[in-house]
Amino acid sequence: MSTFRSILPFNLKEGVTIDEFESFINGEYKPAYLTVKGFLNLELLKKAEEQDTIFEQPSPDYLIMEFWESSESHGLVWKQESMEAV
Repeated sequence: MSTFRSILPFNLKEGVTIDEFESFINGEYKPAYLTVKGFLNLELLKKAEEQDTIFEQPSPDYLIMEFWESSESHGLVWKQESMEAV
């Protein structure tokens, strides 16, 4: 069975600082997910300073790449009734 990867885009909302966002992801989001069965790890990827102009839409401020044991473990967590546990 291969590892499943999920990529989630995030843009900072007005009034949220880079430090606040990164602190939340590393101090609350990641530790909470590490308790979820099937979740292995995550990587927080930050947009480079200069915007790449080959894309029609601007790239997000951050990407979170989640690593799961399998697509099945990811799917079980994201079922509607399971979301209350996360």
